[in-house]
Amino acid sequence: MAHYYEQNGDLVPDPEVEIVDTGMPIGLSQWCGYTACVWEQDGKLMLAPRAKAEVMSFLNIWERNLRHQGFLAAAKAA
Repeated sequence: MAHYYEQNGDLVPDPEVEIVDTGMPIGLSQWCGYTACVWEQDGKLMLAPRAKAEVMSFLNIWERNLRHQGFLAAAKAA
């Protein structure tokens, strides 16, 4: 899921959130860097609970803002 803006004729995602079907975040890319919630290390799946909580908080705020701005209603209508 991403918000895009145009820079020099190119679409640039910022922020961009990677999530799985259940809504579990994998990571968050923003202009200031990347926050990894889940990654593979030595064949094991690793989870960063604090990073996951931070990304989930960001998603809640982003969802509330998108709803307030009418984007969710527009998406449902489409």
